[in-house]
Amino acid sequence: MAGHKSAEFWLEEIWHKLGGAVSGLVLGPSESHIGTVGGHVFAVKGEFTRPTDTAPYAANDAVMNSTSAPVVITFTNVARVAATGVTIMTCKLCKSTNVTTNANFRLWLYSDTPASIPNDNAAWLQAWANCDLRVGWVDFTNPIAGSDCVTYQGVLSMAGPDPIIPTARNLYGILQATSAYVPGNAEIFSIFIRGYAE
Repeated sequence: MAGHKSAEFWLEEIWHKLGGAVSGLVLGPSESHIGTVGGHVFAVKGEFTRPTDTAPYAANDAVMNSTSAPVVITFTNVARVAATGVTIMTCKLCKSTNVTTNANFRLWLYSDTPASIPNDNAAWLQAWANCDLRVGWVDFTNPIAGSDCVTYQGVLSMAGPDPIIPTARNLYGILQATSAYVPGNAEIFSIFIRGYAE
């Protein structure tokens, strides 16, 4: 159509009359994931190697990476942005030996780094200092042995509609033996979490 003016032309005209200019105007995203609408599915892994010994665990002992300077398992960037909800859908455990006798475990999950972290092979019960951070647990009691490993599909305690809200973007875990278990030397534990982030 003759004389047709674009929307950009009229915006320029209006902006000039208001004393501004629209050329070069850039609208930045409110968050770092511009273009994302709604949530997304995440898949993360936390892994550690237990000490180089075969000292047996009693029921409720912690299974950690060190007998003197343990580090919690970190599940990095499960939340889309800090302090937003995540819902765990599945959790899988793999260990690097194929022993299944009494190989039963529980993964305790926290919204931030726990205040009380147990040494490997130390008797361990829940601490009041971690109460506000504890968001649930996953039981691994159904070992499926392979040629050189064992795989478990976890049973989640937090099945339900309410999401977990990490303090930042990570979740943290402590693994516990729930039966008297004889481990492998420098046995590796890999834990895979899959879920939905708001």
